Amino acid sequence: MSGYVYDLPTTGALSLSELCTDITGLHASNLARATEARANVRAILKASRRIDAGERDYLKVVKALDEYLPLINAIIASVAADDLTLAQEPIFSWRSTLSHSTLTDPPRINVHGLHAELAFVLHSSAYALSNLAAASVASLGTYERDRALPDADRRAKDEKLTFAVKLLCRAAGIFTHIAQVVIPELGKGVGGPRPPELREDVANALAKLALADAHALSVRKLLTRSAVQAALSPGPPLPQGHPPPAFVAKIYIHTASLYASARGLTDTSQRKLSSFISRGGPDNAEVSQDTRRYLEEEAALSEALAHKWLGVDAGEAGRTGDAAGYLKWAKSELESLKEGKLARFKKSAADGKMKKERSVEELESVRMFLNNYLKVNDSINFQPVPPSSTLQSTIPAGMSVVNEKPYEAPMPAFGPGTPDYVARHVQKLDLEATTSPESEPKQDDRDYGLKGSYF
Repeated sequence: MSGYVYDLPTTGALSLSELCTDITGLHASNLARATEARANVRAILKASRRIDAGERDYLKVVKALDEYLPLINAIIASVAADDLTLAQEPIFSWRSTLSHSTLTDPPRINVHGLHAELAFVLHSSAYALSNLAAASVASLGTYERDRALPDADRRAKDEKLTFAVKLLCRAAGIFTHIAQVVIPELGKGVGGPRPPELREDVANALAKLALADAHALSVRKLLTRSAVQAALSPGPPLPQGHPPPAFVAKIYIHTASLYASARGLTDTSQRKLSSFISRGGPDNAEVSQDTRRYLEEEAALSEALAHKWLGVDAGEAGRTGDAAGYLKWAKSELESLKEGKLARFKKSAADGKMKKERSVEELESVRMFLNNYLKVNDSINFQPVPPSSTLQSTIPAGMSVVNEKPYEAPMPAFGPGTPDYVARHVQKLDLEATTSPESEPKQDDRDYGLKGSYF
């Protein structure tokens, strides 16, 4: 798997110099810089949508957004400190790509307030990081099975896989920051439901999605060293150097729980909107079916693979009855995915084909292990094969192997929070203290003995 790929949003033109009034007279050039940086973001996002998916430069998108973020942060801080005032209510135009299907164009919406702008910019950054990770993984192919690949090239590709995991952890941290820091600053908003990008539960869902994708890639990285031998000799016994199957299973259990939790959050968000839509409101506030389908299928696949590796763990330990039970369970789940019973929504024909091929590949592996363990069980061990309902109570807790990277907002490009701003205010206070008239010493008018005499 390479991970979920987002459609990048686009935004309308806007002059921040016209939006903000510079009270101090110090920020005219800064507002011009901010307007220029935003225009650059707009141009790069628009250009990216016109380019074929395989040729998009997501790193360029990330850099453009990184250049704009300190400037929009500075404007927000300066407005809060009354260094800048708003000439009018800030209204920014964005396309909500989270609420559209690939069969339709993203709806253009107006969002109100500087924090809404910041939320969309941060979403765009997290999308670009996730897409960069997916593009990096897609470029690797199935290198781990290539016996002829030199060790140096293999290490380079391993590092690229690790790099993709780190990108996804960064994206997860940004989504969490949006949910916990930016969205609470929005207030109640104006009229109707917010788009998905401005809802806390959706941002939290995307954080879990990114972290789940990172865990899925971590499992792949874990299995790379034994992949060549496993491809040459599939099935038991496991090749030397193979990671403990119980460890692999626990990672998949945790991965499945992240995908399922993310799907649950999108469902919760949707239920909150159902009454509004039933009254004739627009449905562009709904999280797209493409996103929900991805979460549903990846949760199902991760759960099936967890059952597979629990079965392999049992089989390697001689518990061939439990092994057969787990592997039959995994086989049934993978067959459902292969037939598309869970894939009610297809993002594209290519996406459906890739999902089917992936399920077929895992299904063949499960059958290989199942047939071997059944043969041993039926001829030597004669252990009962428990049903999935019995095995459910024996499933261990999941295990996390990577964490999201907490997002650290960049220092504002100007205004409050910058060293120059602090130094200027300290200098101003010193100047005021220097120019203020000193009070005359108060003369002592008390009458006492030896007054005026000094020794």
